[in-house]
Amino acid sequence: HHRYAKENAIVVYKLMQKVTDQHGDKHIELPRQLEGTFLFLHDLLNHINKEENLLFPCIKQSILNKKNPQAAISSSVRDSIILMEKHHERTNENLQMIRMLTNNYTLPKGACNSYNYLIKKLKEFEDDLLVHVYLENKILFPKAMALIENL
Repeated sequence: HHRYAKENAIVVYKLMQKVTDQHGDKHIELPRQLEGTFLFLHDLLNHINKEENLLFPCIKQSILNKKNPQAAISSSVRDSIILMEKHHERTNENLQMIRMLTNNYTLPKGACNSYNYLIKKLKEFEDDLLVHVYLENKILFPKAMALIENL
């Protein structure tokens, strides 16, 4: 899911830029959508980077150190999970904002192929991101918390 998000964040943003450049004068909502999408994707990519470079290595280290637990790593994992869960809540809020800005992914009359593809990619991106958040919040994070509590 991380690879998909990183690759498709760029696709979505470039599409949003293209559609805004071509139709921003006729569709006044587009510049706001572009700004909201940029902020959302920037925040999301920073979140993914923190998971990959901070949280996941700490979880792996906790697994390796089962016999010799380190309180600092356990505390770091716990604190990082709490932070990531809060970020996932913010991600859901951002997705709701994008849905609102796009009128629940509804194409305006006379939308071009690029606009159509943008809406399709936004919806696809949201669907994948919701699975990503579910897997982490409901499976990975509880297992990691149980692991550090059992150390």
